[in-house]
Amino acid sequence: KTDSPVLPPAKATSSRRMWEIAEKSGLWVEECIRWNDMVLMQYGYGATRAIYRGARTGRTSLISTLIADDKQCTNALLRSYGLPHAPQAVVKSTPAALNIARRFGYPVIVKPSDSSESRGVTGNVVNDAEAAEAARLAFEYSKKVIVEPFLQGADHRFLIIGGKMAHVTRHETAHVIGNGVMTVEELAAEANKNPIRGPLKHQPYTWLSVEGDAVRVLAGQGLTVKSIPQSGRVVHLSSICSLSTGGTA
Repeated sequence: KTDSPVLPPAKATSSRRMWEIAEKSGLWVEECIRWNDMVLMQYGYGATRAIYRGARTGRTSLISTLIADDKQCTNALLRSYGLPHAPQAVVKSTPAALNIARRFGYPVIVKPSDSSESRGVTGNVVNDAEAAEAARLAFEYSKKVIVEPFLQGADHRFLIIGGKMAHVTRHETAHVIGNGVMTVEELAAEANKNPIRGPLKHQPYTWLSVEGDAVRVLAGQGLTVKSIPQSGRVVHLSSICSLSTGGTA
């Protein structure tokens, strides 16, 4: 067993939880390879060792990964098994996206059909103007865009190891908490000084942004980046619960 040289002490990530479970089991764990922002971890040694990247191993099903990365395919598969799934429409133009958003009724979420890590996703879209901008962004990542009704709330991620639930994390949207002195922009900059935030995938959380979708989200709260939130006020900076957009778990 070794101390982690690459995973900061954030209990939220799947990688950190898997590390903790391995150590409690007396299983050898070490960093195997680091290449740019990719880190491979080795669990065990010899003929029985397993190499992980995040929660993926050489035993992870390729077809399952491909299906999960394609939101339209995932939705269709869930529907075919009679499992709960979101109402969904796939469009190939911005006018079509607007028509679907009106049909579902606002708010909606707009996202690329086949991207990952929350790229091009805009949640809590509340009118035609926002829907058009959300569709424009989504089309930068895919030729097909998905529109679904938007549900408010936190996301939960379940970590399954050996067929058993090992850990559940609650994902919150990117946010800062006011102190009555600093602006939203300053609060985000201060939060970004924390070493658990950064641009690399082996860091639990990404940097907070006060640009792009954050400007729209702030406006919905009656704020700008220059506003000074009162002490204790939670100020959201993203419309989706994703670690890739600065969220926490």
